[in-house]
Amino acid sequence: MAAPSAPKTEVEVPPVDIAAAILELAKSIKSGQQDTGAIQGQLASLERFLVMEAESRPHENLNPPMKSYANPEGERDHPRAELHCKTVWVGYRLNKEGLTRTEIELLNRVEPGNYRVTKSDGKSIPFDVSVKVDDAGKRERKMFYFPCKNSEDRSNHLSMESYLREVLGESASTESLRAQIEVLRQQLQGVAKE
Repeated sequence: MAAPSAPKTEVEVPPVDIAAAILELAKSIKSGQQDTGAIQGQLASLERFLVMEAESRPHENLNPPMKSYANPEGERDHPRAELHCKTVWVGYRLNKEGLTRTEIELLNRVEPGNYRVTKSDGKSIPFDVSVKVDDAGKRERKMFYFPCKNSEDRSNHLSMESYLREVLGESASTESLRAQIEVLRQQLQGVAKE
C-alpha cells in the first residue's frame, strides 16, 4: 500500500508573482523536496491562473474582415482579384488596395492599343494602353495614358471605370450618362440664346 501523499494546497498566484512561482516550483522539483501530487497541484493552479488571465484580456481581432471603401464587403470574405501585372495609370502605380472589384476586372481586360474616350464636356481624347513584356513573353507592366497634365487637359475627366468601359465598348455607366446629359443641356442653352 502506498504512503498517503501530503495534502494538496492550491494557492492562487497573484499576477506579479507568476514568474517567481514558476521559479520556486522549478527549484522544488530540482531539489526533490515535494512529491508529485503537490507539484501537479501547483502546476494546475498556475495553469488555471494563466487561463483566467488570458480570458480577462481584451481579445484582438486576429482575422479582421478588412473592409474598405474599395471593398465594403471585406477582403477576408470577398477577396478581390489580383492585377495581372504592375499597372500604371497616367504615371501613378495602382495597387489592389485602392481599387474596386470592378476597376480591377476592367483594368485586367483592356488590351493594348490606341483608343479614344469622351470627357464629361463631350471632347474626345486619345487613350493609349501599352504593355511591357519580359524576356519570357510574360506581361510585366501595363500602362494607361491620356492627356491630363496641362491646364487645358486637366479638368472634365470621367472616372477610371467610365473610361475603361468606353474602351471595352460596354454600356455607359450612370456617371457617363449624366455627363452626356449635361453636355446636351449646355448645347440646348446655347441654341436657345441664339
